[in-house]
Amino acid sequence: MSFKTDGTVVDSNLNDTNAPLSSDFQLVFSHGTVMPPGMTNYRCWDDNVQHYDDGTIECIISARINQFIHPPGCPDTEDPDHAFFFCRYDGTKWTPTYLCQAGYKLYSAEADYVGLGCLSPNDPNTIFISTRYDPRAVQPGVTNTNPPYSISVFMDDNAITVGTTSTLAGSTNRTWYDGVSYVQVERFRIANVAYNAGGSSATITWNSTPPELSLTTPTYTVWKKNILTDPTWSMVATGVPSGGAITSCVDTAANGNTAFYRVSIP
Repeated sequence: MSFKTDGTVVDSNLNDTNAPLSSDFQLVFSHGTVMPPGMTNYRCWDDNVQHYDDGTIECIISARINQFIHPPGCPDTEDPDHAFFFCRYDGTKWTPTYLCQAGYKLYSAEADYVGLGCLSPNDPNTIFISTRYDPRAVQPGVTNTNPPYSISVFMDDNAITVGTTSTLAGSTNRTWYDGVSYVQVERFRIANVAYNAGGSSATITWNSTPPELSLTTPTYTVWKKNILTDPTWSMVATGVPSGGAITSCVDTAANGNTAFYRVSIP
């Protein structure tokens, strides 16, 4: 059986040859919708649909912005921008809200291979979207021109740097592999060791994962040897919380002629 959003039966037998028309159902979001001004949205599809205990139904819609032509052939040659819309049914009607841009394709061969949106199954007021754009910068009823939101991306605690075609990825230039563009990854490493005035302490600095990019604040342990042939490493500090993209720790007993440091997680 198939139904309208309000529960009205549209087709009581899906196995017969009398298929209903799309116009027999309740409209959620339409191809050609202009929202916000200057943005006409085409080729729409739903990312997620959720029904809540209070009777409300929500969905997230993705669409192409100001572009609907699909040249024949494969792989796709067009690269349109996309948009996210949040739609809520209040028991009577569907109301769409523009969220922000979803950006351009992530996979070179698929024009509509972009980030998705997801609804919280337990909270009708919480949604998740994958995009470079910040929905907080969108002004209702105003043409959306907000720039991409700058964010650092990490893989296994290694920061991915922004690159161009000349950016190294390992020992080779940035390249496309299986439709995915790879850039240089900054390795987890000590970036600097600086002796402080008087020579009795040293500040060790390393690249780290910012707390906002982890479920819990990352912590680190700093170790030292006075000479590399020492049988064991001595602990300088443990439980050092991440200070952001870089973290530092002071060794207050750096009074020898030489020292070798390493940092571990945790």
